Amino acid sequence: MTNETQILKKTKQENSNFGKTIKEIWRGTADKWVFIPYLYGVLGIYFIGIIITASQYPNFHIYSDYISYLGSPKHSPAFIVYNTCMMIAGILLIPFYPFMYSHMKITKPEGQRNKAKVWEILLRGTNGLFFLFGIVGCLGFSLLGPYHQGIADSRTIWGAQHGHQITTWMAFGGFGGSALFMLLSFFIRLIIFKGKRFPTLRIFFIPFLVGLLFALVPLTIDNWPIAKIYKSDDFKEWFFMFTVMAWIIISPLIVPNRESV
Repeated sequence: MTNETQILKKTKQENSNFGKTIKEIWRGTADKWVFIPYLYGVLGIYFIGIIITASQYPNFHIYSDYISYLGSPKHSPAFIVYNTCMMIAGILLIPFYPFMYSHMKITKPEGQRNKAKVWEILLRGTNGLFFLFGIVGCLGFSLLGPYHQGIADSRTIWGAQHGHQITTWMAFGGFGGSALFMLLSFFIRLIIFKGKRFPTLRIFFIPFLVGLLFALVPLTIDNWPIAKIYKSDDFKEWFFMFTVMAWIIISPLIVPNRESV
């Protein structure tokens, strides 16, 4: 076998393995330590968009400028960069939900099927809802690129007048609702397995703490003895976004590599 033939065969095999890996990622069946670098790379695309756009934004501060202002041609000279990164990241973030879904479902409930039947049904429901809300969140997040802030004033396309408002609700409501139902799935699994399998009580405390911050801080921050600039709606929106990103970053880290229960 010639060197050229060997190189061609090796290249074909590498391409085949790469295609297989991509397919597993999108199906949610990829190995945990293969999926996590992919996920963090996707989030990196979005944060690079934030950094580049914010660096070109005059007098930018997270407590006085909404996130959506980064994508507005009225406010940001580099709005195209932010909107492009958001569109790409939103689509590529979709596999996060099949991945988490595959780790949350129950296949073998340790011979306790009858006792745990009600909880199993509830778990299927919360799993399905966090999956559905998550996909809606990803689509809304991606669509915020073309339906950026101020679009109704800059161009005329179908739905432009309300497009930004609708996609904003899709993104924030989708990600927020998904996090809530995923937390409920963690809790139901804790009840079913009594901490003997994922999640243990210690592991459950991590998403519970993030969820608590996510819910309580925006509702109570107005009463905190801190500067008024941190009580603005602009800062609350940034806090919401960073909490959602923290949830997405942490969740795959706390699940077992391949859960089989």
